[in-house]
Amino acid sequence: MKPYRLQLVQALSVGDRRKRTDFCDMLLEDMEDDTFLPRLIFSDEATFHLSGKVSHHNVRIWGLENPHEIVQHERGSPKIDVFSAVSVRKIYGSFFF
Repeated sequence: MKPYRLQLVQALSVGDRRKRTDFCDMLLEDMEDDTFLPRLIFSDEATFHLSGKVSHHNVRIWGLENPHEIVQHERGSPKIDVFSAVSVRKIYGSFFF
């Protein structure tokens, strides 16, 4: 048996490729400025459902072949969001919403 990871994808629009390229060009240009990286902040958030729903990022389905399963979204259940960020100088958070 083999673990299969469920994959959630987002459809790309016609102009998305150009927008991504433009963003990369802008980022490379900004990185030439010595003050850019010290001002850069990386952030992430996680959602915890009070119902006990498991995050889809950690779901594995074991089987002999790929079952091509889908993940249904649970809407409107009570949940808490946790946000945190990190920069060269500081750690921000955790903030609970």
